[in-house]
Amino acid sequence: HDSVLRFAIETASKPWPVPKSTLFKYEGHVAVQALHALSGSVWSVIVPVQLHPRARDAIGGKAHRILGYVMCVVSVAMMIGVALIDLRGLYYFEKDYPELDGTEESSRSCTDVWDVIF
Repeated sequence: HDSVLRFAIETASKPWPVPKSTLFKYEGHVAVQALHALSGSVWSVIVPVQLHPRARDAIGGKAHRILGYVMCVVSVAMMIGVALIDLRGLYYFEKDYPELDGTEESSRSCTDVWDVIF
């Protein structure tokens, strides 16, 4: 999928709204892309449907329940992706903000997560 996205960006007639470094920071890390990025996209689509009363009424109780289960599963998948990001050292500030040295507390979202957990 990286090559398709890269082609779309390079052939676009207008500037892309998201920096390339953000879009390709997990390039070559298929597990992270699937578990974190793809799951996050699915989760982001489901959340408004689950939370908006009219959307819930429109899809019905059974669909709402099924989407709730899907949301829980993709939430776990996203967190497994976060663990992979941490284990592989794929921190966002290194790709998105190379001018930062990584010591700023606001830039260290999960670099010390294992010290906190264990």
